Amino acid sequence: MNHMDRNFTVYRKELIEALNILEPYIVLPRPKESEDKEESTKRITIPEPYFGDKVTFTLYEYFAKLSVFVNDTHVEVTCSINHSCKETTFCMSLSYLLQELNLCEAENIRFEEEPFFGFITYNADIKFGKNRLFEVEAFSIRKQKSFYPAFFDTLYPFDFCIEKEPFLNCLRELYKYCTVLDLRKQLTACWFYIENGECKAIASNGHILATKTFYTEAKGTHCICVPGKYAMRIVEELNKWSLKILRISYNDNYVNFYNFDTAKRRGISIDVPRHKKEGIQVSEIMSNQVVIHKATLKTNDLLSCVKGINTFGECCDDNINILFHFLGHHVNIHYVDTIWDKSMSAFLDVEDSHDVFFIKLNITSLNILLSDINTDNVHLYFTNKDFLFILNDNEEFMGSEFRFMCPARHDDNDIKTLEKMDASLTQHDVYVEKYL
Repeated sequence: MNHMDRNFTVYRKELIEALNILEPYIVLPRPKESEDKEESTKRITIPEPYFGDKVTFTLYEYFAKLSVFVNDTHVEVTCSINHSCKETTFCMSLSYLLQELNLCEAENIRFEEEPFFGFITYNADIKFGKNRLFEVEAFSIRKQKSFYPAFFDTLYPFDFCIEKEPFLNCLRELYKYCTVLDLRKQLTACWFYIENGECKAIASNGHILATKTFYTEAKGTHCICVPGKYAMRIVEELNKWSLKILRISYNDNYVNFYNFDTAKRRGISIDVPRHKKEGIQVSEIMSNQVVIHKATLKTNDLLSCVKGINTFGECCDDNINILFHFLGHHVNIHYVDTIWDKSMSAFLDVEDSHDVFFIKLNITSLNILLSDINTDNVHLYFTNKDFLFILNDNEEFMGSEFRFMCPARHDDNDIKTLEKMDASLTQHDVYVEKYL
């Protein structure tokens, strides 16, 4: 390929805007560890190029795809080029390029390839003439990602439009329920199922699941997901777009958000879990749910109690559990640490309940769920499938939005602990006066 084929001209402000979107996703290289001087003089090595801080340019026709590849994540923004160009790819330091562009005043920047190095940039504004600006080193993308050739020819066979505001509201509300660990990809993303004019959004971290449903003009049946760790960045960027309708295209590996309300073809693309194989089968989970126990508590009382136990137990372990024993008009709440030989108990009034039942809950997940309750009361529904639904005053069981967690399994030792801790509460005068 003639090196002149790589020359291109872009609008400086548009390129800066695209790089600003991508900058939060790059990962700077780790500081080099000091080598033994005597060892280092014995061999000559070619330094391995680092690509975590690079932005990849994919030029085609009148557009440039700007991409960042870090680990299993790919984020992409599309910006326009002032002229038609042939398909080609290369990458360069994002931070350095952004720094130099911010120091320029030209409206248009001309990139001309310097063989075996990279590019020399010029002020392409006619009124100023061709003034040299700065040099920027460029690299081949051959080693950047083994899957890059597949990405370069990626097709997005599925496409639909959806209202931006309800879509972003769902993402904003649900991303907190995703896990931050990449052990199971399907638990790191917010899932959106669109069918028959209805969009059901779901998020789960393995202990809890939250869902929100809204009606949409989107046509067809679709399934996409957005990784929770990038959800708020995507929300912030899409909020800057003036569009009311969001264009989304996707395949098994990527989901793309495009702005077609303006003449600029702007978009963000991001890696996603393979939805066809790993999607959360909510319809199966939610079928035939029947409430067998119900209790209503004051939100602030329960939240204060749980936070107090969490602080007392110094719960840095996400797997620590607490015991709830519902006894008609009150509940006994216990935390026991057999390793450090310490325990804590509390008791709260319960409204609208005459049932006696026992559940064992993960304290970290319970804190997440309770922090999302914004009404005076919190309603607990325990179902025949061993799910505990946690709703506020304005929500309905199996309504358009709800959240639930799966209680931890209990054993005979938990029953013995419960009996012992319940007995210790009878030594408190207040407890005796209120409940015995």
